[in-house]
Amino acid sequence: MKLKTQLLVLVVGIGVAMSCDAVGQDAEADALVEQLGGQALKVPMKTRGLSTRGLTSVAPPKTETRSVTVTRGIPKKILVAKEDGNVNFKELSSGGAIEVNYSVDPDSKVTRDNILFRKGSDEFADSSSVSVVTKLAVALTNKKLKSFRYAVEGHASAEGSDYANQALSQRRAEKIVSVLMDYGVNSSRLVPVGFGESKANHPEYASEHLLKQDRRVVIFRL
Repeated sequence: MKLKTQLLVLVVGIGVAMSCDAVGQDAEADALVEQLGGQALKVPMKTRGLSTRGLTSVAPPKTETRSVTVTRGIPKKILVAKEDGNVNFKELSSGGAIEVNYSVDPDSKVTRDNILFRKGSDEFADSSSVSVVTKLAVALTNKKLKSFRYAVEGHASAEGSDYANQALSQRRAEKIVSVLMDYGVNSSRLVPVGFGESKANHPEYASEHLLKQDRRVVIFRL
């Protein structure tokens, strides 16, 4: 009888733990959807001033311009985004360099520095990194976000040449997009942009623990 009681307590305990875990995962998924939605899923902020015929003015949405300089040709997937009107190009005076820029909702920023890549590669470092991208895919296919487009930014640490890191970060961004597509996210909603080492927070002589933090992915709603 005592053994049966102990088994019953164990089973009930496992059930409660699994239930709590499921609730926690749902909450995490909902939070990710809200973050990716940014200002679009928030109630407009009222501004001071006069109201006309019962209509209250609202603050204009905040925007942030993201830009990166490309020196050896525009990646094809960014060219496609230009045709769709999502990005703009600006010719610079320095040797044919092109500035790629686009406007984003700063409140939608999602940083995924737990998506790890092998050093100098666009291959994922481990299965948990793929799992994180899968969670992003689930969030992006949520009906609340289906009409939105996103910039998927790839970044690299400061080791190596500027050009090599630019190309590497572009491949990493495109790898993320490829996996998201495998899980049902339409490619027309995604713009992969490589920033190279331009946003690296640590010098090339920093420890590996710090360098790997710069091999990150950042996502914004366009």
